[in-house]
Amino acid sequence: MKNTCFVKYLSIVMGLFLYGIGVAQDDRSILIDIYKANQDNTLGWDITTTTIEDWKGVTVVHGRVTKLDLHNNKLAKLPDSFGNLTMLSELVLSDNQLTRLPNSFGNLIMLYKLYLDYNPIISFPDSFGNLKSLKILNASNRLRLGQLTSLPKSFGNLKTLTHLFLNHNKLISLPESFGNLVALEYLDVSNNKLTTLPDSFGNLKALMSLNASNNQIPSLPDSIGNLTALEDAVLYWNQLTRLPVSIGNLKALITLSVSNNQLASIPDSIGNLKTLAELYLNDNKLTKLPDSIENLTALRSVDLQNNSLDILSISQCDFISGISDAVLDTDVCK
Repeated sequence: MKNTCFVKYLSIVMGLFLYGIGVAQDDRSILIDIYKANQDNTLGWDITTTTIEDWKGVTVVHGRVTKLDLHNNKLAKLPDSFGNLTMLSELVLSDNQLTRLPNSFGNLIMLYKLYLDYNPIISFPDSFGNLKSLKILNASNRLRLGQLTSLPKSFGNLKTLTHLFLNHNKLISLPESFGNLVALEYLDVSNNKLTTLPDSFGNLKALMSLNASNNQIPSLPDSIGNLTALEDAVLYWNQLTRLPVSIGNLKALITLSVSNNQLASIPDSIGNLKTLAELYLNDNKLTKLPDSIENLTALRSVDLQNNSLDILSISQCDFISGISDAVLDTDVCK
């Protein structure tokens, strides 16, 4: 009886072992597909060996590939089989020559870190929204390299995403579904061609840092006032002509940078920003400041130069002179 149980136990163990070997061989074949799809690659893999654990940039756990670091290897294409690496949790494809991802990419449901920076990616497949575990996505680029012009509607399904870097691309707009990224904390869409932010932007209640500088945005949605966790708003070098009154609701805001825009006035509600420490209003078309600016008692840095400001009131000049780092044109305070 004992021998029979032992044989059964041994059979189960051997079966699991052989299953693991089989899966590992499947993952190995996918890696070989990557190698063969890129004849000029610099991966340095010896694909005649069976132990993929020794291949550069490959991490294997329990017979499955869980991490791939393939940065700077002259990769121009990922095979359709790539989506079968279903235990992949971290993927680094930085500094390659990829222009597209296969539709099977959406099968990587365990993926939570994805680095695509410094690739001339043109678009993401519709299946991209299936990456339900994704927390960090870096698809930023160098100057003039980025080719990404839009995001699929499915992008809004990435509800676990906390860090998103899309700077230095050619994005014209963000989908309305963007507001579904309710876990998003850090967003960089600077140096694109954005002409608007969607109304749903105000749904990003977890957002703490926003960099949308160097775009072509003429106005902000009123819903931006719902971003009560926002600490840093960097919006310089846009086409902003006004700030919404709702900006006064950003009670956690520490830095507001709206320099180099077309602002002619600032809403009185700015005085509600009790935590604001840095305010950059330089290089706009301001003719006056609201009296409420004197309520910004946490302010330690302000730049007002290169506007069309009339002579400020004595109380405003006294307030600004008490700020440790204040820059303004010499003729506005006499």
